Amino acid sequence: GPHEPSLTEMNHYLRPLVDDLEVFWNKGVRFTRTALHPDGRVARAAIMCAVCDLPAARKLAQLASVRSHWFCSRCSCHNGQSGQIKDQRSRTDFDHHDWQPFDNDIRRRLADEWKKCRTKREQDHYFKKYHLRWSELWRLSYWNPATQLVVDAMHCILEGLVQAHFRYFLLLTKSASVAKDTPTQPPLSFSFQPVP
Repeated sequence: GPHEPSLTEMNHYLRPLVDDLEVFWNKGVRFTRTALHPDGRVARAAIMCAVCDLPAARKLAQLASVRSHWFCSRCSCHNGQSGQIKDQRSRTDFDHHDWQPFDNDIRRRLADEWKKCRTKREQDHYFKKYHLRWSELWRLSYWNPATQLVVDAMHCILEGLVQAHFRYFLLLTKSASVAKDTPTQPPLSFSFQPVP
């Protein structure tokens, strides 16, 4: 303290936890006695999901911040390229290739390549290009940030994250509906099948 860990410092805190989780996942840990098994039992454990606010989730997984043009941790949807940021709010082209989920194997390989960079300058250049760094969580064979990072309910609903998303990113406000420079495409469109 008194400040939160910055950038890759999070890995120093994660390393001992991941060491234990690797053993729990790969071999299991034998407990000589438990409440329900007096003769002992082998226990296995894994991270099911990481529940935290969005900035913490990005730092935990070593992904670019929520303010980067790679705003989604699940898919490859983004706001153009660096220096050519293109406003993609109100996008409804859900069949576009940008909306496809990230390939976790490619992400794992890119994170590993970031780790192999020899200097901080190389790492910074690599991060600018691919928007991710090495996280100790990649040592877990099952780790997939696209499916295991979960925004907690307090930030999502109670503190207005969903409201902000609808108002500022999907532009679903009264003023946006009458503005002339807003996209004319509806924020959501779907061909619903009639119910018999």
